[in-house]
Amino acid sequence: MSDGFWSYRWDFTLGVGMVKFTKEAIETTLSALAIFLAIGWVIFPDANFEPVIVLLLLVIGFVPIYQHQIHPWWDSYRLQKQGFKYLRGSGPMNAIEGDFAKFSSGLSFRLKSQKVPNYPVYARVFFEQTNLRLEVYFSDGEKVDLSPSFDIGSDTDSEVCLPKESNQYILAQVDLDDDGLDEIVFGVIESLECESKVHVLVFKYHPPYLKKDVGRYENWRIFPAANATGVHGDPIVHLESGVISIPRNFRSMEYKWAFVDGQQVYVGSA
Repeated sequence: MSDGFWSYRWDFTLGVGMVKFTKEAIETTLSALAIFLAIGWVIFPDANFEPVIVLLLLVIGFVPIYQHQIHPWWDSYRLQKQGFKYLRGSGPMNAIEGDFAKFSSGLSFRLKSQKVPNYPVYARVFFEQTNLRLEVYFSDGEKVDLSPSFDIGSDTDSEVCLPKESNQYILAQVDLDDDGLDEIVFGVIESLECESKVHVLVFKYHPPYLKKDVGRYENWRIFPAANATGVHGDPIVHLESGVISIPRNFRSMEYKWAFVDGQQVYVGSA
């Protein structure tokens, strides 16, 4: 789980054991220290503990403000500065977007390393025969074909069903279910005359115990597709910790899916 710089932990080896100070332990320690100093100030009124108490309370109060306001705003601003047209987020995200020409030509997408072994190092998207293929590659050269099947974005008027060249695509690596391990998100955007459609697939990786098993397709789980139709104007896909949301840009309605207990649940209003 990532909460910015407050998610770090210090590991100290003390004698025979390992003591780990997490964010929650630090907050609890600071709160207890502030209470202890306040009690001490009551007992010893001549001791001026007020500046220290105020400083501790400021630090304690700043943590939730940073986590829930400053950090999400900064990540969203950072994504916008990267020039993303369709992607937004309130957490760390590794992402790319582009048209059919960009994705069909053999796009390579470097994946961020994770805290678990045997995580893929990059993904590759390319066009083959009649559709786009998505493959992930591991450090030892093993690969897994995760090629998706999109419900939208195909030219059904021709004899051969091919992706529309006007399609836009998004590919992202982000921890959606908040378990500390990033998922891979692949989506397509089909723009029509008056509205847009979005189809998003989430691939979750379950690292195998043995390195020799990294090439199994069974290590991957595909969540039910997140489909949004009737979106006015350009759609915005929000990828946040625990949530995928796509505003419909009409009467405050939105498509929204929450990740709860390993399940993807629709909680939107559209």
